[in-house]
Amino acid sequence: MDDQTKNETLTMVEEGKFAIGIQFSIAYSGNRSLVMTTGCPLDWTETEINKVLRKLAHVSDSLDGIYRLRELKASLERWENEHKNVVQQIANAEAMNATQWDRSGRKGEMKLNAQQQANLANFKGTKERIAFEVKKTKEEIAKLEAERDA
Repeated sequence: MDDQTKNETLTMVEEGKFAIGIQFSIAYSGNRSLVMTTGCPLDWTETEINKVLRKLAHVSDSLDGIYRLRELKASLERWENEHKNVVQQIANAEAMNATQWDRSGRKGEMKLNAQQQANLANFKGTKERIAFEVKKTKEEIAKLEAERDA
């Protein structure tokens, strides 16, 4: 069995000799899972066994980071699309409010009624929440990418 992380070859247990079986099972988000199975001779020390376990855990963590990064990038794209949509909704609401004001024949500075004010406040609150999510997601992506590249 080859360890691709450091190009070392692990000890092979000859047929008929006793060994400790190790199974490492990991569930990832998105209905993904990974099961790794290996074994080590009975005469290995705890340090040698722990070295194998650390390698398995490293593979698991690396895959978790890869899957998490993919999910975050997809999430960022959705948040950015939602942000564009709410900006457009705000512009549409403001244009509609201005049109209604003009049609009403009123003069002077445009004043919004309570419903119009509430609608714009909701849109602006949503825009702020989405902007926060975009920023938070970008920070998480940057952190994962930095960890990956380290």
